[in-house]
Amino acid sequence: MSAAITVAVRKRPLMRHEKDKGGTDVVEVAKRNSLVVSEPKIRYDLTKYTECHGYTFDRVFKDTEDNSSVYQDVCRPLLDTFFSGGNATCFAYGQTGSGKTHTMLGKKGDKGIYILAAEEIFNRVGGRDAAGVFVSFYEIYGRKLFDLLNERAKLVAREDGDKNINICGLSEHEVTSVDSLMGLMSQGAEQRCTGTTAANSDSSRSHAVLKIELQDKSTRRSKGVMSFIDLAGNERGSDTMDADRQTRVEGAEINKSLLALKECIRALGMGKAHVPFRGSILTEVLRDSFLGNSRTTMIAHISPSSTNCEHSLNTLRYTDRVKGLKQDRKGSGNVRKPIAGRRSDAKPQAVRDKDKDKALREKKQKAEAIGEEVLQIVRRLRPQITAAKPIEDDDEEEDDNTERQVEECYTHVATALNKAQEDLLVHYRKMLDTRVEIMTRETEAIKTLDQGGVRDLDHFVSQIDKCLFENIQAINDMRDRLATLKEHLRQEELLGKSFKPTFRI
Repeated sequence: MSAAITVAVRKRPLMRHEKDKGGTDVVEVAKRNSLVVSEPKIRYDLTKYTECHGYTFDRVFKDTEDNSSVYQDVCRPLLDTFFSGGNATCFAYGQTGSGKTHTMLGKKGDKGIYILAAEEIFNRVGGRDAAGVFVSFYEIYGRKLFDLLNERAKLVAREDGDKNINICGLSEHEVTSVDSLMGLMSQGAEQRCTGTTAANSDSSRSHAVLKIELQDKSTRRSKGVMSFIDLAGNERGSDTMDADRQTRVEGAEINKSLLALKECIRALGMGKAHVPFRGSILTEVLRDSFLGNSRTTMIAHISPSSTNCEHSLNTLRYTDRVKGLKQDRKGSGNVRKPIAGRRSDAKPQAVRDKDKDKALREKKQKAEAIGEEVLQIVRRLRPQITAAKPIEDDDEEEDDNTERQVEECYTHVATALNKAQEDLLVHYRKMLDTRVEIMTRETEAIKTLDQGGVRDLDHFVSQIDKCLFENIQAINDMRDRLATLKEHLRQEELLGKSFKPTFRI
């Protein structure tokens, strides 16, 4: 993996409310670059055991290490790239409530990395009279961009002739101190989109991008870009399935963008010729942050509590795939340990046969529960999905898994639903403008007939006939687009309620 990409994990302390719920610390930071998660599990025969998962990263932070340690080890090196005219990017990733905000913003007595980075930037810029620091703050919600420092004005990402991505309409604000920067951040944070999931009542449903740019004051030419990206909470798909359609579709879009981000970072780290930046709007707008003179850091955040073990493992698996490291599995990784006072971890043959039969019954029940109508949708969409499918990891599950196919189809339909909605609105606005122009022509034709009488009747008939034909064409076109949107809504409803997806890594 290239040194230009650093992947770190931070474990936060066990909270009091987690202890009150019976949670225990199941995450052990073994070394500066590795950790082990001891996942408590129960077999079908009620035998308790612990399954240990070992992971290795560039840096792993204990719950006793403060924000200054995080900044010095994995964020401060980004400033060298920033001041050398390059693109430096820092991602914060993890379940809502895992400590991302504390790392980024900090609290009294423990400054966040935003403040620590800003202090060093202003100290180093102090001697450059010709240089200015400019800030922009925007969010990526679904496939849309919004300016958080300009009353959520809608933005558009466009590619110029030099293949650079420009965000049209994004406001820039010059800042001269840490306080002015934090004031803008607080203003933008209030505008950010949040929602409710089973995992959190105030979950971020968008990716927020804080862009700090060093510019020449006279020419406004860029002399370095530093981007901090607070990624949306990575709750499992099943945590959103009891919510409404909006929350389900949001979850699918978040899932898709995080998968696209993983594929891009891994492709860059492996030196592949093709990097799939067009996989999502997130990777499209951040493309310049990965190319040329660039450096990237991802900080994953996990909770140590046994009550959040599944979420923490989900975060670690994703981060591990980003890093793409091959673990030394000796003494770690999927090692089961029997609980004291219980019988041996070895399963008798009768128990293994019983587990196998139960698994087969559950698989059959899931297939029956999905229903024939949903399976028809899957069969119809699978060829499209397979044709556009990105490169898969060698150890991914086989594609004949029906439940996985349904999940892939749901993500495909959710994306198509958003596109159809945007397409309908754009063309409906055009139709309204066209109808105004047609009405003007109709009014003129009526006025001409009133003034000229029968001698202008042929002209009147010709004009009205043409206007009616154009109206019918526009209405039929709109009805076709509306039918497409209705079909996507029907598919989303059926697929969304037929399974409980997990966040796929």
